[in-house]
Amino acid sequence: MPRKSITPENKAAFVQTVLERYDQDLQDRSEWMEARIQRFAKLYGWMEPKHYPWPNASNQHVPMLMTQSQRTQDTLHNAVLASRPVMSAIAVNKGDAEKGKTIDQLLDYQLFVEQGGEEKIGALIDSFVNDSRSVAFVPWVKEQRNAREVHPVPAIPAEIDPEVYKHQFVQQMFPQGFVKPIAENKYEVALVDLEHQSGDEAGKDLDIISIEFYTEDDALRALVTKNKTIFEGPCVIPKALEDIVVPSRCENLQPPSPSNPLGADHVIMMDYPSWDEIHRLYKSGYYDLLTEEDFEPIEDRVESEAGGLSIDSANGPDQHKIMVDSLAGMQHGNAKITAKTFTRLTYFGRWAFGDDEFEEEVVARVILGPDRGIKALARLRYLEEEFPRQDLSRPRPFAVSPAFIPIPGQFYGIGLPELLEHLHDLTKTLLDQAIDKHTLSNTPWFLYRSASGVRPEVIKMEPGMGYPVSNPQQDFHIPQFPQEDQTIALNLIALVQQWAEQKSMQGALQMGGVPQGKSSALRTSTNMMAVMQQGDARPERILRRFFLGLAEIYQQMHELNKVFLPPNKQYRISGVTHPGSDPYQVVEKPEQIGGMFQFSFKANTLNTNKAAQTQILSEIMPMVINPMTIQMGLTNPEKIYTLLKDYIVSAGQEESKYLQAPPGADAPKVTAEQAMGQMVQGILPQGSPAEGAQNHLNSLMAFQQDPRFAQLIQYDPAFQMIYQTYMGQVQVKVQQEQMQAQMAQQFAETVGGGQGQPGPAGQVNPAAGGMATQQGPNQVNDESLPGAKGMM
Repeated sequence: MPRKSITPENKAAFVQTVLERYDQDLQDRSEWMEARIQRFAKLYGWMEPKHYPWPNASNQHVPMLMTQSQRTQDTLHNAVLASRPVMSAIAVNKGDAEKGKTIDQLLDYQLFVEQGGEEKIGALIDSFVNDSRSVAFVPWVKEQRNAREVHPVPAIPAEIDPEVYKHQFVQQMFPQGFVKPIAENKYEVALVDLEHQSGDEAGKDLDIISIEFYTEDDALRALVTKNKTIFEGPCVIPKALEDIVVPSRCENLQPPSPSNPLGADHVIMMDYPSWDEIHRLYKSGYYDLLTEEDFEPIEDRVESEAGGLSIDSANGPDQHKIMVDSLAGMQHGNAKITAKTFTRLTYFGRWAFGDDEFEEEVVARVILGPDRGIKALARLRYLEEEFPRQDLSRPRPFAVSPAFIPIPGQFYGIGLPELLEHLHDLTKTLLDQAIDKHTLSNTPWFLYRSASGVRPEVIKMEPGMGYPVSNPQQDFHIPQFPQEDQTIALNLIALVQQWAEQKSMQGALQMGGVPQGKSSALRTSTNMMAVMQQGDARPERILRRFFLGLAEIYQQMHELNKVFLPPNKQYRISGVTHPGSDPYQVVEKPEQIGGMFQFSFKANTLNTNKAAQTQILSEIMPMVINPMTIQMGLTNPEKIYTLLKDYIVSAGQEESKYLQAPPGADAPKVTAEQAMGQMVQGILPQGSPAEGAQNHLNSLMAFQQDPRFAQLIQYDPAFQMIYQTYMGQVQVKVQQEQMQAQMAQQFAETVGGGQGQPGPAGQVNPAAGGMATQQGPNQVNDESLPGAKGMM
């Protein structure tokens, strides 16, 4: 029997308290929300008509914010997808170390294959760069729907009864099920779900499958209707920052405690479920606090098909979305299907029930209708009950990145658009003024004598247009404007662009160009690499902040897998595996991935840049692959294979076309101590020596001096046979390593040094000695030169 929700003493009072806290938090951030809307309008180029200094004056969109934002997002996106698995699981306890590789591959499959992780990562990066934080809600989701499949049925032989043939066909489709005819051409199959059950649970649940035969286009077909699992696993749901409501003066979404003094007292998450979702959850018993009285108004709204906007508060996220729709030229709420969408508040916070002395962490779900005409508590549970986890330092199911630029003591940080907003405004002002000045110069205003023959009407100045007057020289006058050029405006815009590049660390080099000026002497591959390393100091820090949020996602997913992962979970290893290896793996039970793990990453701004990575690997290769390192045992064929594979992959090619994995590349690593333990148990060790073949052999031979070795030889004849067989295998590997060391000298003659290659030499501008100069990107003009004057 499923566990019931906690029932508060007064449901209406509980809902009212949640709404009060929600409104108070919205009021605290109202000014931030207004500034955020204006910032997004500048980012996307949504501008209102401008009527100053005259109607339809210049109102240009400066793409500074969008350019810098997209470039930063591209860098982060490439960093995530440069190598998979993205994260490495590091065991807290030594006994769980062997589980790390399985956890890495399983989580990578669950994120990128089962739920379209690339798009979700893109949404998280967009929120991180533009809103300063990425927030992901990570629940365990099991979604089941009735699915229909059509199967062709072979022609029925004349000598077989059609009903018998159909019964046999169904039995062949489901050999483990119990087939029962219920009507003509209709059958039911009771199938025991053994795949996702184990132990005492096996065989208890039955899946009922219906099969209906029909004829279409002179062909017999079978329509199979069954309950199918659409998705089951930890689901990463990126959340827009306006849909996460927190109190002021908190830095993260976890509960406050002595170890987390700036945690959030409560978190309210908004989403917008459909009528179908609420209906299914109510009928399934998940929303067990919804009563008939609560459900009727929800059902009445859907049946009425009343469209319209659902504004829960003047400062609420709905209001933000309405304003964004308006700026984008859209309007939400005209369609009748709007009536099928509701607002759901998910409350994470502390609450004291009955005679409890202390407050406990709970999670509650409140359904709201338009203008809060519907207010219903649907579900209330203890937090650890709904989101169980071993790591209690993160009890709430949110994965939040550090802020793009943190503000101490505040949850909302500074994103890239906010960082560059005032420079964008300054550039736009200068550009609009320059264009308005050109407008005045091209179509100037003029004066005419009121008693002249000029009629008092609007005169439009057009090329080739003549206007008859009695005395043009005296009746009509156009003021002469100073013929100054726009060099000052251009210089100011170039100066602002330089400031923007310094603040965003996105200059010509990061945009794929070569910086101009007197730097041609420095343009060698080695010096350019040093320049990139110096310029990537701040991007490296930004990249690490985002990846810390990504590590939180992996941590949340792993905690859920340890509890809810179904038995016999199948997954596929990403990338191209070694020839002969099986990319399809199975986790038979959750215990195989149990334990405490921390997730780390190795991504940085150099190894996520393919050109830089290729250059680095080309310099590492001669240093690693040489006679000295091979003779000293500092490297081996597997490590050389990995180095060459990484080099080919960094060049955008497929390594399997050029390389063949050395024997035993996929074999597990076995130390000498582990090998001795297996041989004592009567098992012939399978794997590659972890410490190298020679060191492995020396450790085995040293064990022969142990008094226990003689006892094993004397009393266990099988041990002697296994030991001699394994020693022979290791000696063969030692000989192979010695032969490879002898061949290394010949190979060294074919490998050159790893010096950097000079880049293209700088070219001298032939017009450099002339009077006129051409302004380069973000460079200012010398206003004292003769060519600097003159109207544009």
